[in-house]
Order: sequence, then structure tokens, then C-alpha cells
Amino acid sequence: MKKRNTIGRKLSLLILIATIPALIILLISGMEQRRKAMTDAENNVLFLVHTMSDAQVDMTRSAKQLLATLSLFPEFQKKDVRGCSQILKDVLKENPDYLNITLVDTDGKVVASGVPVNSNNLGDRKHFHEALAHRKFAAGEYIVSRTSSQTSSFPYAFPILDDNDRPTAVLTAVVKLSQFSRFYEGIAITEKSFVAITDYQGKRLLYYPPNEKTNPLGQPIKEDAWNWAAGEMNAGIFKNQGSDGIRRINGFEPVRLSPDSTPYSYIWAGVPEKEILQPIYKQLTRNLIFMLLFIVLSLLAAWSLGKRVVIKPIEDLVELTMRLGRGDILEEPDQVFRNDEFGTLNRAFYEMAGSLETNRKTLEQNEARLLKETEQLMITLKSIGDGVFTTDADGRVVLLNKAAEVLTGWNNHDAAGQDSALVFKIINQETRQAPENPVARVLSSGNPVSLNRNTILISKTGQEYSIADRGAPIKDAEGHILGVIVVFRDITSQLKMEQEMIRVNKLESIGTLAGGIAHDFNNILMVILGNIEMALGDKRMDPATLELLNRALEASDRAKGLTSQLLTFAKGGEPFKERLSVGELVRNSADLALTSEKTVCRCSFAPDILPIEADKALMGQVVQNIVFNACNVMPMGGQIDIKGYNALPEETNERHLAPGRLYVRLDFSDQGPGISEELLEKIFDPYFSTEQQRSGLGLAISHSIVTKHGGKIFAESRHGSGTSITIFLPAVTEEPTKGKAPEQLSPGKEDICILVMDDEEMIRNILDTMLRSLGHQVLVSRDGQEAIELYKKSGQSGPAVDLMIMDLTVPNGMGGKEASGKILEINPDMKIIVSSGYSDDPVMADWSRYGFAGAIKKPYTLRELHELLDRVLS
Repeated sequence: MKKRNTIGRKLSLLILIATIPALIILLISGMEQRRKAMTDAENNVLFLVHTMSDAQVDMTRSAKQLLATLSLFPEFQKKDVRGCSQILKDVLKENPDYLNITLVDTDGKVVASGVPVNSNNLGDRKHFHEALAHRKFAAGEYIVSRTSSQTSSFPYAFPILDDNDRPTAVLTAVVKLSQFSRFYEGIAITEKSFVAITDYQGKRLLYYPPNEKTNPLGQPIKEDAWNWAAGEMNAGIFKNQGSDGIRRINGFEPVRLSPDSTPYSYIWAGVPEKEILQPIYKQLTRNLIFMLLFIVLSLLAAWSLGKRVVIKPIEDLVELTMRLGRGDILEEPDQVFRNDEFGTLNRAFYEMAGSLETNRKTLEQNEARLLKETEQLMITLKSIGDGVFTTDADGRVVLLNKAAEVLTGWNNHDAAGQDSALVFKIINQETRQAPENPVARVLSSGNPVSLNRNTILISKTGQEYSIADRGAPIKDAEGHILGVIVVFRDITSQLKMEQEMIRVNKLESIGTLAGGIAHDFNNILMVILGNIEMALGDKRMDPATLELLNRALEASDRAKGLTSQLLTFAKGGEPFKERLSVGELVRNSADLALTSEKTVCRCSFAPDILPIEADKALMGQVVQNIVFNACNVMPMGGQIDIKGYNALPEETNERHLAPGRLYVRLDFSDQGPGISEELLEKIFDPYFSTEQQRSGLGLAISHSIVTKHGGKIFAESRHGSGTSITIFLPAVTEEPTKGKAPEQLSPGKEDICILVMDDEEMIRNILDTMLRSLGHQVLVSRDGQEAIELYKKSGQSGPAVDLMIMDLTVPNGMGGKEASGKILEINPDMKIIVSSGYSDDPVMADWSRYGFAGAIKKPYTLRELHELLDRVLS
């Protein structure tokens, strides 16, 4: 009986589950009907307010036409009081919707009126002021008219202009708002719905049906409703709870005198949500009741039918299963001969029992074959070059090959039978926590797995290796997992090379940004330097001002050096190299970087140390950055050891430097607290610093500078033992060539015409001033095309161009490289100087190859420009 009740409950549950889709469809249908009803209601509300808005516009247009027509009458032009009054009375008789029409002078005094007025001055009315100020038709604001009886009304005004378009008087018309009641009474609106009009401030002008208790006229509407409409230019829909506590779907539309003017009134309409949704909810409730009745009837039918069709056959199947479990399979039971699905199931159970004995014998054969295959697998694993170990199905080690013995520190004999997690001990390089064992992952998932690249193998002796591995299940012919094979290899050296490439890529990205900033800053700095130099040439300037300008010039020179570093740091920027003595360069730069008397530098250089070819300023900056960092980590003072000597071949090979080339090695060692291994890997990354107040760019820039000189920089440290920085720089073995002594600069040649091409107007202006101060004539152009046109015209109506200074890069235009080629086709002897704030363009490094007579980097001083012109022109 208990079994029957259990099966019956499950059948009932299945029926209930089967009705869920129908119930969901019913609910979704109800929700869709609700959504459609709400959408239709919103559209109807918008149509209603739009219809009312058109009526309001027609009323306003009618008032405007009436007042405009009256303003043309001679009586109103001449302010004939008697004639005007008579006309206004006649008009009011024909237009009962107008409460009154008046003629008001420019001071607001009522001159003539269709009906007697209670106030003789309308000077405080909004519509009067706007019509007078703007000299056009204007709408007012809600009033309880004081021109006649206490009636709610809405005023308009129209100016009367003389021949000079000046206002001489104003016609005003007051429209009874009660006329809208007749319009609204003809609209079929449901109970608790409303239509209303407010002015531009949200005051009620009309509310229908009237309700002075909750919606009094002349008072502002609810603030949340006004916030929806205030400032809107088009009709809108919103839902809220009205002043009478009823939640409605509300629509509004602003009314304007012209499409681009601000609204002077708003039309409103609202329909209660309850009246829209109540029919939908009734229908949904009725459908749910029908669904419930259907479910109850279905449950009764299932309970009755299930006893006969399902429960009894299942009891017979249970009995057969128990017999098979006892091994009673010699005689076929009666249940096997049933013709329904339960009979088929009974026969399947009986046949299954017959095959159990056959399966047992097959299993014994498979075990023998597996043992043989395992022996062959062990022979294969021992010959593989990568580290390999295998486990059984419980995760215990079966075999380690020779490479695995070296990396794990375990021999095969000791490791056999041990848990794989003990022999193959791995941790995450970043968290130092043990990840999930790959053997366990393969056994649980049955699929191949791979380790994260940040995986560290800790050998039995404590040595750590970065490894990559892959584990896979060992399966028999039927797909059963017999164990796991793990193949792994040492990738420590490979990861170091990849980290170095990542660091280089980071520096190149930052360098690209630095190059763009430096180029723009060079243009600005060029203008600053040039104008300061021009100002310093003014002999009338007092000494105090000269001192201030000299300080500004000094600061600009320092900024110029900064941009030079940024450009060298930038991608592609090339240092300006010269032959340098390593000892002299390092000593001078280190002395400048010492920040404390408690810190000393001990320099030691081999007597035979070779010179280097480098940018003196940039390489000095490298030394200063390293010494400065060393001083910062030793606030109480200490010693910085600097050694320099020629690198040995085995050292350069170990560091993967260019084979067959000689290098100079510089070692910098401090006595600071040192850096942990985790932080040491990031020491050359941009913006990385162990001190919060530092920028983190010092060593990043140093790394960039050393790299651009063909060298390499390395860091070594242990926490508590200080830090060592090692630099390898290419040595110079050739003897220096002896050149001529520099000639004395000659004064600038006068009466030379120079054409300047630059896309920056500030640069063109300052170059014009600088060149003219040197006695030259100047022509300027914005781009290469304009420069070519000026050159072609020169010598015809003005001086012939003798020399050109061209900006290399012109955004969205022809630059100096293309323009110079076209000019040299015209005149191969033309002297052209290329100028740029970039240093990464090959034209700046090898300008003569591109036909230029010289090159000058922005920013440059007047003297640098003078010297270049003398060299080019001499």
C-alpha cells in the first residue's frame, strides 16, 4: 500500500508539472493583454491631449487674427476712444467666448474697453509687457479677470505699431475658459478620468470634471506631475497618483505660439489604471479558475487509471528484480510474457542476468591484457626526454622516468606507491598556494588537463622550477580509466625571456605616448624660448625684468632637456652619440645624484676599460637614476659601490648579448634593505615603485636608454642584502678620428630671403621675428603645397627665395619631405633645412640622404638657428 501511494503521488506530481507550461502561457497571455491595454490607453490619452491642444491652438490663432484685424482699424491707429469702444462692444456681441477686449496705451492705462473694467491699468500683466517688448502677439497667464466679473480666463495681447514699427498701444483680449467646458462635455471620458489646462507655471486654468476640493483652479498641480512636463518640447506620458489619491495614466502636450517658442500652456488628460486593468484581471482570474478545475479532474482520472495501468505492473517488476538478485534465473517468470512495455522491461532484466556470467569471464581476459599493455607503457615512458610520471586509479605514483627523477628529486624506487601530490609538489608562482593536483583533476573529469603557466615545481631538495605540463587519463579498450600520465618540462629560461619581451613592449607603449607629448611640448617650448630671446634683446628693459626673463630662459632650457629624454624614451627615438670615457661620465653623474652627506660613492674602474659611444646627457641620467634610487633606500646613509671593466665573453654569452662584440660592464651595489623576488621582476616596469611618493619612471627610462644604446640592464637583489644593478654597453675599439678645429661663426648674411613652412601659426610667427632680427627677409606658409606655390611666385613680384626651413610633419597636409622633393625637382641647388619636434623619423637622423642641406630639432634658440644658417649658407 505504501508503494502504491508513493507511485500515485509521483503520477500526480507529473500531471502538475505537465500543467505548468499551460499555466505559464496563461499568465504570459494575461501579461500581454495587460501590456496591450496599457499601450492602447496611453495612445488614447495622447490622442485626447493632442485634440485638445489643437483646439487650444485654434483658440489662440483666432484671438491673434481678431486682434491683428482690429489693430488695422483707423480708430485704433488714432486711439479714437469713442469709436474704439463702440467697435469693441460690437465685437463682443458677435464673440461671446471673449470676456472683454481693451485698448491699452504704452503705460498700461485702459483707453477703451468693450465692457466696463474694474481696473484702469494693465501695466502689471505679463502679456502686456511681452507684446510691448517684443512687438508681437503674446499670451498671458491665468487670471481671475479684473476687467469684468470674477471669471477664470486667459489673456492675449497684440501691439499696434506706427509707420516706424514702434508700439503706440496694445490690444488685449480675455478669453473665457468656460468655453472649453462645452468642448469637454462632448468627449466620452470614463469615470474618474479628467482633462485639464495649466499655464506655463503649472497653475490650473481648467479641470474637468470640476473638483475644487482636490483640484482647485488657479493653484499649482502636484510637483511630481509638473516635473514630468516642465521644460519638455513634445507630448509625453507618465503614471502617478493624483491629488485625489487615484493612480492614473497621464498625458500632456505643451502649447506654443510658435514652434520655437516656449510653451504658454499645457493640455493634460488622465485615465485611472484600475478602469483599464480591471477587465483584464477579471478575465485572468476566470481563466485560472478553469485551469484549477481542469487540474483537479486530471488528478482524479490519473489516480484511478494509475492503479490499474502502472502500479500493479511495477509491483510485478520489483518481484522479478528480487528474484534475479537471488540468482533465480533458471525459469522464466510469468511477467516475461506480458505484451506491454512492462513485459518488455521484464524480459530485458531476465536477459541481463543471463549475460552476467559471460561478462565476468570477459573481465578476467581484459585484466590480463591490461597488465601486458601496462608493462609496454612503462618501457615507453622511461625513454621520453621530458619529465613523465604515471599513477594508478587512486593517484599513487607507478613510474618516474629519468627526466622526472631529476626535476622532482625523487628516484623511481622511493616514489613508487607515494601520493602523486607528495612527489609532484606544485604551487602557484604568484599566490604561493598549491593549486588542484592535475592527477586528481584528470581522475575526476576523465579529460586531459593543463597547468597554468605560473606553476612552480618544488623538488625534494627545495629547488624550484617553472614548468609546463599536461595530464591525460590512461584508459583500457572499453574506455575505463586505469591511471594518469603527466608530462612536464622545465620552462624557467623560456619564461624569463618572455618576461623580458613583455617589459620591452610596455616600455614601447609608454614611449609612444611620451613621444607624442614631447613633440607637442617642443612646439610650445619653441615659441616660449623664441619670444624670451627676442624680449632679452630689448635694450630698454629694466634689470629686474631682465632677471625674470633670464630665469624663465633657464627654466625653458631645463624643459628642453626633459623633452629630449622623453623623445629618447619614445619608440624609435635615437640618442645623439659621441665617444665618452666611462670613468669620467660615471663619476660626474654619480656626484650630482648624491642627496645626502652620509652617503658616499666608491668608484673603481679597470685601467684598460674601453670607451663607449653614447649620448652624454642620457647616459648620465641613467647613472643619476640608479644612484638616486640607492640614496633613497639608505635614508641613514651608506656606501654605493660602482665598478667598471671590460666584460668577459662568457658573461656576454650568458646574458644573451650580441656574439663577437666587446662590452663594458658597470656594476652598482648599495647597502639598502633589498627587494623581494616578487617585486624584483617588476623593477623596470613603467610606474612601478616601492615608494608611494615616487613616479616609478626612473628605472623604466634607464632601461629604455640603455636598450637604445644597444646594451642591456639587469637587477639582482635579496631581501635584506642590498640591490645590484648591472649594465652592459657596447665598447668602442676604433681610434678616434682627428677633425678640423671648429671655425669661428660668421655674422649672419643680410638681404637673404628665407621661406618658412610650418603648420603651427605660433611657430611661423616666432621664426619670422627671429629671422628678421638676423637681417633676413621672410616668407611664411602653412603647408608644403602653399610653400611650393610661394616659391614658384618668388622673384616675380617680390624677392627670390634663397633658403627654406620646412616642418617635417604637417597633419592633413603636405609635409617637408614631400614638398622638398618637388622643390628640388624645380631647383636642385635650393638649400632646404628640415625641422621637427620628433626624433624618431629617419629623415632627422639622415637628412642629407633626403636632399636637405641641414636639420634642426625643435625647440632651438636664436643662436642655434644662426649657427645652422651660417653653416648652410657658407
